Amino acid sequence: MIKIKKIIFIILGIFVLTSCSSFKKATNKEALEDSHAEYSKPVSNKIRIKTTSFSSAILLDCMKDDNDTYDVEHCKSFSEVQNGDFDIALVPAILAPSIYNASKQTVEISAITLLNNLYAVSKSEILTPKALIGKVIYIPDLGDSYQNMIDAKLGILKKLFGVKIERYKDSQELKEILDKDDFAIAIVSEPNLSKVAGHVDNIYRISDMLSFFPIKSNGKLDDFISEVILVNKNFLKDNKEAFDKFLDDYKASQAKIKNDSKISTDVINKYDINNQDAINIYQNMNNVYIEGDTMVGMYNLFLDYLEKAKLNFYQGDRPSDDFYYRK
Repeated sequence: MIKIKKIIFIILGIFVLTSCSSFKKATNKEALEDSHAEYSKPVSNKIRIKTTSFSSAILLDCMKDDNDTYDVEHCKSFSEVQNGDFDIALVPAILAPSIYNASKQTVEISAITLLNNLYAVSKSEILTPKALIGKVIYIPDLGDSYQNMIDAKLGILKKLFGVKIERYKDSQELKEILDKDDFAIAIVSEPNLSKVAGHVDNIYRISDMLSFFPIKSNGKLDDFISEVILVNKNFLKDNKEAFDKFLDDYKASQAKIKNDSKISTDVINKYDINNQDAINIYQNMNNVYIEGDTMVGMYNLFLDYLEKAKLNFYQGDRPSDDFYYRK
């Protein structure tokens, strides 16, 4: 049973990585070049904000209409944020420590903004590790560097369970796969979850699957942290008041998105979705705003759990206390 638990944690670790895949990954060359870049502030009064997810893209798009001081960029790859070349960025929570290390500790986490945006879907039930025997698990195309990491961790899994990992390009391809294979398992996040929900019978939150296999910990991981806000310390030096205002605006804007809110063509095209569907999906996501000591405690519990479950896929050491921003 212990071996089975270790194997399931490897699988869940792969699931975690796939939550970071709402867009095309950079090539290894691009990632290497960007990792050596330095923070550079263009000659502009606007605050440079980079977003990497569907929910933050929706929210920041609405915030832009109310404030022309925000210059929002929808990233095409994680290489655009990994070295800290931004004023503010919204990134997957599991990658934040890597950005902290790659940027030479020049970023801070200021808020948790999204929970539980990671799911396993299938027509068949997934209630125990044995349900994975002989299955094909479909994950988003993560690029070669992530794929190599996954392949390196799958030796035992493939040998004992006969599991095969395949990639899918987009939600349309995944729909076709799920229609043909009643036993396929796919890992998705929003908005892809909503796009394929009608093609499966079972949807599982990854945080619920983690609870199937408890580990010894000082606390229970009730929610999986999906996204956080990072701020660059170089920007923060002379712009603390402006940054605090951004945080207040972000928190307030979460409640302002209504059924009749309008989304820009850029966001609609990026996620291949219409305006009303985008709003409906956003409103059904677990959008939160958690800051201060509650954020610090929750994120540290998150990292504790990942470390004990061997899911700490971030690069470098665990961040120290200077990683946490408090107003």
